[in-house]
Amino acid sequence: METKKQIRAEILKRRSALSKDEVADKSRAICRKIVSCEQFVQAEIILLYLDFNHEVETGLIWEKAQKMGKHVAAPRLIGSQMVFARIQSEKDLIPGKWGISEPKKNCPVIREHDSRTVVIMPGVAFDCSRNRIGYGGGYYDRYFAGYDSVYKIAAAYDLQIVEQVPAEPFDLKPDCIVTESHIYAG
Repeated sequence: METKKQIRAEILKRRSALSKDEVADKSRAICRKIVSCEQFVQAEIILLYLDFNHEVETGLIWEKAQKMGKHVAAPRLIGSQMVFARIQSEKDLIPGKWGISEPKKNCPVIREHDSRTVVIMPGVAFDCSRNRIGYGGGYYDRYFAGYDSVYKIAAAYDLQIVEQVPAEPFDLKPDCIVTESHIYAG
């Protein structure tokens, strides 16, 4: 079995080969599925990663969540910890670590999460059993370790699904993975 590092390198290489048009087309298909799923429709709070470097684009999810009257929050790093802060427009964002947009310091942090909270999470690679390889920082693993009631949706391209991901007990497992052609749910 390949190591997480090998899988991560291979998938990032494949993902970076996608053209802008491919990213946009695949992202639209994925986002349409996400915003129509029951958990998203019922949610009051959407915790949403802000896409970077050929990730599935999440702008359509943000836009739909706002039209539906949901609170939207995005990740911000404070040292080695991640928090989610409420965002309402692009004006609430600044470049953060690695150039990834994040909420400004004056955006209110959302600290309480329950079954009315849905997180749209990134990842590098996944398998059909919903095991996940992130970027290696463990931010999502640590943050969501205490939030079992939060519904976790991973947004990924078909090319990010691999045969098997080496999983550790502490690795965060999404409740479902949505790709342009499939939904993997537990």
